[in-house]
Amino acid sequence: MLDVPGFRATLAAALLAFVSAAATADVVTMKDGRRLEGILLHDEDGVVRFDAKVSNTRATLNLPRAEIENIEKRPVPDSFFDAPPAEARRSDPKNFKDSRGVYLEVPIIGAIGKEVQAEGVSRVLAYAKRHGIPHVVFTIDSAGGSIDEAKEIYGLLRQYRESVQYHAVVRRCEGEALAVGVWCRPILLLPGGVISGLKSKAQADSDADEEDIVRSRMAERIISDTQAMGPAAGIIRALVRPGETLSAWKDESGTLQLGEEPPVNASEVILRVGKGDVLTLTREMGLGLGMIRFEGSAKDVGAVLHVKEWAPESTYGGDTMTRVADDVAKKAAAKQATQDAKVKRVMSRRSDVEAHIRDSFQKAAEWDPKKETYSTYAEHYDLGYGWTGGWTSNKWTPESQRKWASRSEACMSYLLEAVKGLRAMKKLDPEAVKLGLDPLYQPGEIDRILMDLQARYTYLQKNREKTQE
Repeated sequence: MLDVPGFRATLAAALLAFVSAAATADVVTMKDGRRLEGILLHDEDGVVRFDAKVSNTRATLNLPRAEIENIEKRPVPDSFFDAPPAEARRSDPKNFKDSRGVYLEVPIIGAIGKEVQAEGVSRVLAYAKRHGIPHVVFTIDSAGGSIDEAKEIYGLLRQYRESVQYHAVVRRCEGEALAVGVWCRPILLLPGGVISGLKSKAQADSDADEEDIVRSRMAERIISDTQAMGPAAGIIRALVRPGETLSAWKDESGTLQLGEEPPVNASEVILRVGKGDVLTLTREMGLGLGMIRFEGSAKDVGAVLHVKEWAPESTYGGDTMTRVADDVAKKAAAKQATQDAKVKRVMSRRSDVEAHIRDSFQKAAEWDPKKETYSTYAEHYDLGYGWTGGWTSNKWTPESQRKWASRSEACMSYLLEAVKGLRAMKKLDPEAVKLGLDPLYQPGEIDRILMDLQARYTYLQKNREKTQE
């Protein structure tokens, strides 16, 4: 084979382009100009059921036959719904003395969902994994953006966490940009830099329920996925789902402590945030919490990690993020891009809300007070000799009464969480059907479940102070 510089990379790119072009599929062209690719499943009774790829997300859509211009049947390869393969490497591995110090710099600059796209992050991480690039340095300067796009980025970072080490140089990491920051070790906060929590974007009460569910699940998922413990877990909760007061301080021995309020003898109060307020960490607070003092850029991260041969693999990270953002911007005015974004958002939201409903029902069942056993005074009178002295009282002991009340309150709180989810689903499910997705609930089913939950809640509330069977 010819050993010409760049020849192999050019050949690989050409093969990649050929494979991508060969991966054809059935094509549905709508009368409004939209074009969908996938697998035709059903075409009867005025409805076309189509397994489609929508913004790199797989979705089964029910399309009105009257709104379809044309259907083209083509061969569909088994790998059609798979993620596209990573691009050929830009640099020659022989140029690096030690591959353990090779990194890619990836800008998370601008709005999530606009300048920062999940597709760009996906391509960079796939590239890093394929070519054995061990480090990715995210330079973060973002005020947040789309929570659904952020969730997708979060999922990608979770997917590749065993193959790539993530680091962050932060100017501004606010709101949804936290989806990147929470995975990075270390987080290097620049002078004047800030890390700030999610701000509410709900426009109505139903939106607030939906948003609270998404945030709640996100916070617990982050803590579980990243194995955050102690102060880190508390700060993550405060950043993602404000709802409790949080303070951080150092005690008399200089040990970092977290709680609702610092004691009067605290030697240093680092931060204090009230219930419902958005937590904002400044550089000074970060240093007080134990962050590393840093004033450099991606090229200086190696020194923090104690990696001697620290070198960028190429400019692939920044180039790819820019290219993908430009491609999305060009399509933004098209109806197809708008429709795809709606489908993607509703699918994501509905999945989270349905999981919240399911988990709430499960927890309510676990705390059902009827599933517990309660001791009575009569049992105490028996003393184990078979004689009660004539007492036959079935009244519960004080401990049993407290147990019933405590379990009733817990069960009621989980029923309310289920109600919150069902109210959000009552809005989301019809939206999904309008977009062509299958409903999760039959007409009227949510209202029937809500009525049943109301009856159960009323019973628990009425019998909270129950003293005997």
